[in-house]
Amino acid sequence: MKTDFCFHLDQKVTTWMRTHLTIRAESYEEAKAEAIRMVVDGDIDEIPWDEIDGVKEVIKPHENEGQPTQELFHSDGFDPAWDNKPISKTL
Repeated sequence: MKTDFCFHLDQKVTTWMRTHLTIRAESYEEAKAEAIRMVVDGDIDEIPWDEIDGVKEVIKPHENEGQPTQELFHSDGFDPAWDNKPISKTL
């Protein structure tokens, strides 16, 4: 008799997030300088952001310092049943 086994796949992705800034200033150049300053100084860290739809990409292991970016788990397990970590080739 066959039994159902449930799995889930976790994937590490890169995406783009958008933070909306409204800057009150005398000119565009002044507003631009203030927006850049806020980003560089980290003053936007507490401002909510929105994920931009349609730009997710699964990261490859070579883009993740050789660590896996896909892990397949049995629904009852904590250790991956499979991952996409490259096999090391030593000579």
